[in-house]
Amino acid sequence: MNRDFTDTELTNLFRTLRDRRADLLARRDLAWMQFLNETGMRIGEFAQTTKGDARRWLAAGRYYVPADRRKGVAGKQGTVRRPHDHLLNKDAQAALKELLTVSDHQMRLQGDLWDDDCRLVVSRRGTPLAVRSFQQRLADWAELAGLPAGVSPHWFRHTKAQRIKANTTAADPYDQVAYALGQTSTTSSRLYSQPSRSELEAEAARLEGQGRPSRRQFLKGIHP
Repeated sequence: MNRDFTDTELTNLFRTLRDRRADLLARRDLAWMQFLNETGMRIGEFAQTTKGDARRWLAAGRYYVPADRRKGVAGKQGTVRRPHDHLLNKDAQAALKELLTVSDHQMRLQGDLWDDDCRLVVSRRGTPLAVRSFQQRLADWAELAGLPAGVSPHWFRHTKAQRIKANTTAADPYDQVAYALGQTSTTSSRLYSQPSRSELEAEAARLEGQGRPSRRQFLKGIHP
């Protein structure tokens, strides 16, 4: 199975979370999922984001991931890590603002002061949310929304890549995918060359609905 969300799955997932916005952690989860959906950032990179990072990103209109937080690429000289920055669209900025608001609410509930060095996304107890916890929260929400088993935060990255590939007017769409996701070459971005699940489902619907004989035509074909 392709590891990306269909439009319907995203709609159902986000609706399930919005319906429970009275729960502060549901608001938090909806915001970080929306941010990953808009940026395609790796969960290991995002989990290290601080409140100060979020504020700087909003001020600049761009996000920035330093090299020491990024996944390394094996090379002749060993593992190479490069920083990555990219524009923030309005939905990504809105998600960051919501995360900061939720963080402030959590801070007041804890009766504590959190400075800009504190993680942006924390647990109910105020401790940094681990990658494993992000994965489990998404899995739980996905099950509640009726999504297939095996969903992980990395699906947002694949979905972002497929969305760029489908909408860019660049001569080579994989150049744009690599640029947006911070990949060093199009070799990695071409992993997304297979059709998205949305494209496969749309084509299946077209094929199943096209040229289907009527019952009379079908019976005539059986009994000429």
